[in-house]
Amino acid sequence: MPPERWHLVIDVEKAAVARRQLGPVTWVVLEAIASSTTDGRGREAACSSRSLAELVGVSKDAVARSIRTLIEQGLVVRSEQRDEVTGRFGPVRYQLDFAAVGITVVADRPTSTDQPNSISRPIASFDRQLTLLS
Repeated sequence: MPPERWHLVIDVEKAAVARRQLGPVTWVVLEAIASSTTDGRGREAACSSRSLAELVGVSKDAVARSIRTLIEQGLVVRSEQRDEVTGRFGPVRYQLDFAAVGITVVADRPTSTDQPNSISRPIASFDRQLTLLS
């Protein structure tokens, strides 16, 4: 069975206010974090500034500034995990409040008749789509 596909559903009117407040780069970083959600409910993402920078096409420093802005606005909560044995840091997780900006992450459950995407992509998060609702 093919993997499930993810969609970002955006309430355009509600998102317009947040987009103006956050600025374009921070908004796109927010969308990139949303497209990296891993918990099946669209509330938690495990990603790094570098991986987001590659996805968005800006520097890791620009992404880090955007994440700080999102944290200051109360839209993102950052949590770090450490391995109990080695003490090494694991992936950074971001918990998200998308309701505040009008974003919902939806996972489609594919049927057995769905054809897999013919475009080869190196990272699974690239297979997620953006859907705008007006």
